[in-house]
Amino acid sequence: MTDAERVIIDTDPGVDDLLAILLALRSPELCVEMLTTSGGNCSVGDSTRNALRTVELAGRTDVPVYRGSARPLRGRYRFAPYFHGPRGLTGRLPEPRCRAERVDAIEALARRLCNGGPPATLIALGPLTNAARLLTSRPECGNGISTLIVMGGALDAPGNVTRFAEFNTWNDPEAAEAVFRSGVATKLISLDVCNMVGLSRGYAADIPGPVGRVTRGWFGIHEETDSMPMADVLAVAAACKPGFFTYERTPVEVAMTGEERGRTSRGRHGPLVDVAVQVDAAGVLELFFERVAAGPREGV
Repeated sequence: MTDAERVIIDTDPGVDDLLAILLALRSPELCVEMLTTSGGNCSVGDSTRNALRTVELAGRTDVPVYRGSARPLRGRYRFAPYFHGPRGLTGRLPEPRCRAERVDAIEALARRLCNGGPPATLIALGPLTNAARLLTSRPECGNGISTLIVMGGALDAPGNVTRFAEFNTWNDPEAAEAVFRSGVATKLISLDVCNMVGLSRGYAADIPGPVGRVTRGWFGIHEETDSMPMADVLAVAAACKPGFFTYERTPVEVAMTGEERGRTSRGRHGPLVDVAVQVDAAGVLELFFERVAAGPREGV
């Protein structure tokens, strides 16, 4: 598809990251040029290994994977094995046969986005550390990003790691603040809409192959719920099906210290961000079922 949207995915797989990447790789509207990784849901070593597993699962080892930030701008990442399972995934997948590229993620992003070539959409599924390091060291690279789609934040919804904060933003609030203030056009897919879409336990039971193993594995360690969050899937859906979302342009501020660390809120002096306020939940689920759960399964 010659007019497919050029896409770079920055990620920290993570169960929903894996599902989101598969959706992107199986969507004709998108041309995924590369994956860049960071710590977040798990260590950067594990997230890179999981990204390689994902491109192999999709039969898309032509998509290069670049290893990125091992630490946030300040301090250390706090991982989420309680949510995603040990080393980031709840289902057993084979060790990857392909390897990450030798160039690190920040350099790879700079080479791609600062060369005057066609702009790309950057979809950020994890902490915004890689994007912040790129845009603070090479601000001109922002000209190569047509849109930045961020899965993160919680404005009116409660947080999922503290009562105020969403996990990605909480893990590197300094990076989120820097990225929002970079001037790059940003769409925020926050928990306000992510909470509207979930994969049911009953449907997960019928998904075949490795994807089914991963989703059933997630429910296996979350016996208290019958719905699995699909937050990162929504960020990819926002790229391939923009009509599924309604946005409100609003100034957004990020708290960086204390009890409210990572909190995203509306503030008169914050940079303007397009915040998703409504989503076609049925449309997102149908897209996922068609292309990931029951769609082509090369490499399965």
